[in-house]
Amino acid sequence: MFNLKQLKSLHLQKNRLLYGMFLAEGIKTVSDIMSLGYMPEVLLYTEDNNIPNIIKKHGECVPQSAIDRISTLKTPPPVLAVFKKFYDEYQYSQEKSGIQSNDKHDVTELINSISGDYILFLDDISDPGNLGTIIRTADWFGFKNIICSNNTVEMYNPKVVQATMGAIANVNIYYVDARNFLHYCNKSGLPVLGTFMEGNDLSTFKQTPPAVIIIGNEANGISKDLYQYLTDKISIPSYDHNGKHISESLNAAISCGIICREFRVMRFA
Repeated sequence: MFNLKQLKSLHLQKNRLLYGMFLAEGIKTVSDIMSLGYMPEVLLYTEDNNIPNIIKKHGECVPQSAIDRISTLKTPPPVLAVFKKFYDEYQYSQEKSGIQSNDKHDVTELINSISGDYILFLDDISDPGNLGTIIRTADWFGFKNIICSNNTVEMYNPKVVQATMGAIANVNIYYVDARNFLHYCNKSGLPVLGTFMEGNDLSTFKQTPPAVIIIGNEANGISKDLYQYLTDKISIPSYDHNGKHISESLNAAISCGIICREFRVMRFA
């Protein structure tokens, strides 16, 4: 059983790697992860009329002050859990970064195993809230596989987990070397689409699955060293009735939501 010090230490990535565990907070996040068959190693809840039976059955009722001492949130919720990481056969712990990666052999197997649909590739997404929202959005639109560059924020960051609202347990998330992965996508004949300010209009662009769709970094877009792997550029058209844009671009998570919607409509049209 984890003691208080160990539970609180999971705020840090190095300790999440050390223990192979992560924190999840909130009634919805925890109960949704549990509903998918993942049982927590630690489950704490307080007296609250809204606590689901599944949490009461497997958890321990504690004073709110106990959760307050562990929580990563400014306003701690009445439920907190510790889960084992969702390891996948293609993933292994990478000691330096504390996230997941793949070697060349595994990348080919990975591509073969997930290439039946559209695949989201996240190029150095740095904001935890954006990554969490992208995961939640992908789950909503049925995108079951997200590939992340090794410089993308860690999926088990508490802010990421919180923003997914439980969807983190229902989407396959892999961390890879970006150039290595996209090189093998090219060799496998998978179309690789990049999102840009200027490109093919997404509302008229057609691409049946399978295909890889790259979402670039919030500030810098897609890394220039990945341009060589692109087979097409796509763009979300803007609409301006006044002749001048105040916003220079869309938030990465918002862009991803629009793209997911358009490609889902495209697939079933």
